[in-house]
Amino acid sequence: MAEGKTWFKVPETIKVELIGKPNKWVTGKDVILDLIGKIGVDGARYMALEFAGEGVQHMTMADRLTICKYGYRSWW
Repeated sequence: MAEGKTWFKVPETIKVELIGKPNKWVTGKDVILDLIGKIGVDGARYMALEFAGEGVQHMTMADRLTICKYGYRSWW
């Protein structure tokens, strides 16, 4: 039987609050690219992004998944 210790690092969290309803032609990709432009490519390195607010409720599931995908790849 193997014995040892496992080390886990709990990442800090950045809460991104999306306020209001996006305009008709604004997509999830527009939202996440704007965010990456503001915080920089390495701005969330080793951090978790949490998206909240009423703006998320107005997005389609495809837009939400796009935000998650690009949010993960922004620091990769």
